[in-house]
Amino acid sequence: MPEAKYRLYRRSNGIYYQEDTQTKAQVSLRTKDKHAAKEKLRAANESVAQPRLNLDLARVYLKAHDAEITNRTWAMVMAVYSDRGRNTSKERCQRAFAGRDFDPIRHLLLINTKAEDLNWLPWIIMAKAAWPKVGKNPKRGITAEEHQRILAAEKNNPERRAYYQMLWMTGGSQGDIARLRAENVQAQVLAYRRGKLPENAPPACQRVGPTMQQLLDELPKNGFLFPKIAQQKSKDRASEFYRRCKLLQIKKASLHSYRYAWAGRAAQAGYPMRYAQKALGHQSPAMTEAYSFHEAVMNPSLEEYEANQLANVVPFPPPTTQEPREKTLRTVNT
Repeated sequence: MPEAKYRLYRRSNGIYYQEDTQTKAQVSLRTKDKHAAKEKLRAANESVAQPRLNLDLARVYLKAHDAEITNRTWAMVMAVYSDRGRNTSKERCQRAFAGRDFDPIRHLLLINTKAEDLNWLPWIIMAKAAWPKVGKNPKRGITAEEHQRILAAEKNNPERRAYYQMLWMTGGSQGDIARLRAENVQAQVLAYRRGKLPENAPPACQRVGPTMQQLLDELPKNGFLFPKIAQQKSKDRASEFYRRCKLLQIKKASLHSYRYAWAGRAAQAGYPMRYAQKALGHQSPAMTEAYSFHEAVMNPSLEEYEANQLANVVPFPPPTTQEPREKTLRTVNT
């Protein structure tokens, strides 16, 4: 039998106390009656012993099901969790788990974890409605004027200049465009699979226009279109662009702003949503619309739109009787 948590202790004034056998802390039982003091002590020890017994029984049953479950620590959980997903996700998790915030539980057994070990609170500090709303950083696209300034500043770095031009023309993510290969261009069509999507997802694709063709003529004909940039990590590419924008005093812009810029330009030009979705590689039209939502679109008047579209309108066929329609159907079926 394990040692009792508390023992009975009587002070010189005749009042009984319960003393913790480990910490030696004493708590008054508020009685001089020995029988009543023993009853309170027994209740206190049972309140501790029963959970201990339940936990010991749980260990026995769990060990019979999985022999290693009683030896697993939170460090093992962190290691397994950090080994899932894309390489960028793995690196982000590894950096987070290496922080000092996880040191208190890193070598703690899972089965011995208590609420206070995880700093859980059994009550609500503040009502949800009372918490201030989290402000999100505004998303915006690179303007044409800013893009030209960036290209001018990269005149001594042809590869990076071409990289920014390709981002402007395709609206691709910085990682996908950095890894473009000459083989991604076939029959005047640029097609590539987005790195964040599963392998069976349809590729992002768009036709190569005259300006893009001029750019491709200056890039390698085999392998990576941007060999040096393709070897960089995404954070390094983002840092270089941030430094460039800081020198040019371009604020609140990132490499991802090129995607917003492309979506905004497509919306302003009246580019069909289904085409924009395929070009950006979005699985949902709602995402494409969200990228272009911040752009103000100047709608033409209905009169102008009708005048421009009359040449392309296909008139409805004249109404016919039921008999010719049946003959037509029979002819087609035949």
